[in-house]
Amino acid sequence: MPSKRFQKTSGVALVSVLLVVFVLVAITGRLLSSHNLVVSRHVNAFEYNQALQYLLGAESMAKEALHSDYLTTGPKIDHLGEIWAKNIMPFELDEGGFLEIYMKDLHGCINLNNVISETGADEYKTVRKLLVSLGLPTQIEDLWRDWVDNDSEVKGLGAEDRDYASFQIPYRTPNRLVTDLSEVMLLRDITPDYFKLITQHSCLLPDSKSQINVNTAPSEILQILGEGASISEMAMLTESQRAFETPAKFLESYPMFQKSLSRLTTSSMYFEMHAQANVGSTSVSLLTLMYRNPKDGKISILKRDFGKLFKSKFLLESQIQAI
Repeated sequence: MPSKRFQKTSGVALVSVLLVVFVLVAITGRLLSSHNLVVSRHVNAFEYNQALQYLLGAESMAKEALHSDYLTTGPKIDHLGEIWAKNIMPFELDEGGFLEIYMKDLHGCINLNNVISETGADEYKTVRKLLVSLGLPTQIEDLWRDWVDNDSEVKGLGAEDRDYASFQIPYRTPNRLVTDLSEVMLLRDITPDYFKLITQHSCLLPDSKSQINVNTAPSEILQILGEGASISEMAMLTESQRAFETPAKFLESYPMFQKSLSRLTTSSMYFEMHAQANVGSTSVSLLTLMYRNPKDGKISILKRDFGKLFKSKFLLESQIQAI
C-alpha cells in the first residue's frame, strides 16, 4: 500500500493541477468575454457609422429634391403635391434594416419667434388664439413674450429674470430669438401636457418675420388666421389639393383672410427633414433644419439634431409580424 507521505504528496499535486486548471479556465473565460465585448463594440461602431452615412445620404437627397423643385416650379409656389412633400416608403438596406425619410414645411406652423417682430401685436393675438383653440391658459402667451423680448419688464401675467431667479435651480430669460422648442418647457407653470399640445402646431425659425404658406398649412392654423373661418371649411380646403399661385389668388376664394394677407405666402424657405436608419440592431435618427434661398434656390443646413425621437409614418413588416 502507498505510504501516507505519498498519498499526501499526490493529493497536493492534484489540488495544484486543479488550481492551475481553474485559473486557466478563469483566464480563458475573461479573455473570451473581453474579446466578445471588443467584437460587440466594433459591430456597434460599424453599424452606427453605416447608419450615419445613410442619414447623410438622405439629407443630400432632400437637398436635391428641394433644389430640383425650385428649378421646376420657381420660387413663388410650394405645395404638398411636390416631390419633397411625398411620403416615401422606407428603403430596405443591404446590411439589413430600413431607411425612412420625410420632410415638413415649417411655413405651415406658427413661428413663436414672430412675437418679437415689428408686427408683434398681431403675432400675440395669433399665439393667444392658438392657445384658446388648444384649451390652454392664455397667460402662456405673456410668459413666452417675456421669454424672448429684449427687456426686463413683465407684461401681463408673464415672468422675467427675477421670477426665474427665485427657482430652486435659477436661470434667466434669453431675451432673443430661440432655436429649440424645448425652451418652452422652461416657462413658468408649463406642464408636459401643455408642451405636447403647443408643439403640435408651433415651431421656431431663425426669423421673426416668417409667413404662413396657405398651400401647406393644416386646417387648425388656417382657422386661426381666417376671420370667422370655420374648422369644417378649412378641413375641406386642406383635404383637397392646394396650389394657389399667390396669396391674392387665395384671397379671391377665401376673403375672410383679408386682415391676415400680409402674413400669408404661397412659397417656403425653411424646411425640416427627419430621417431614421436602422442597420442591424442599431437605430440612428437625424433631424435637419434647411433653408432654401428664394433668390437662387441654394440649400443651406442650419442645424442637425441626432436626439429627436423619430415617429414613423409607416408600419414596417417586422413591426407587423411582432404584432
